[in-house]
Amino acid sequence: CFENYRISTGERARVFTPLERLYEQQQQWANLLDVMIVSLDRSESVERQCALHAKIAAVYEQQLNDYDEAEDSYKKLLELSPGHFAAIRGLQRLAEHRGDQEQLAYYIDAELQLCSSSEDLANLYFRLGQIKYQSEGEEAALVHLRDALKQEPLHEDSVRLLEELLS
Repeated sequence: CFENYRISTGERARVFTPLERLYEQQQQWANLLDVMIVSLDRSESVERQCALHAKIAAVYEQQLNDYDEAEDSYKKLLELSPGHFAAIRGLQRLAEHRGDQEQLAYYIDAELQLCSSSEDLANLYFRLGQIKYQSEGEEAALVHLRDALKQEPLHEDSVRLLEELLS
């Protein structure tokens, strides 16, 4: 219904932003998506496009349980902003929901490239160890558990799984 409505950037904020809030408050998800998609099509700001893709993906994932559309939106967000943390986390949730261990490992690895804290790295390596244990066996798991313990020598989950594997 908004396709033929041409407005400037300033007018867009005055018109579409209140509509987005209204539709979100009223949980009118289809209308909210319509407004955000039109706004996305008219936006020249990469920052605004990223924000809209993130919000669109969240609506599809959390409100409508349309995981295919959510995945498409998260991937578009990654195209605009490689390494976008929320997109990577969203794609992890979707892969986990689908039971797609290969994709989950891929997106955990992508998150590893963004992390700097040893605790976060240890947790991610541990998760990869769990996934690899299920899909490829002990040898593959041990590699990632070793990496987790290099980051945090007393990482409890990694120590526990390692003890289980070695017993």
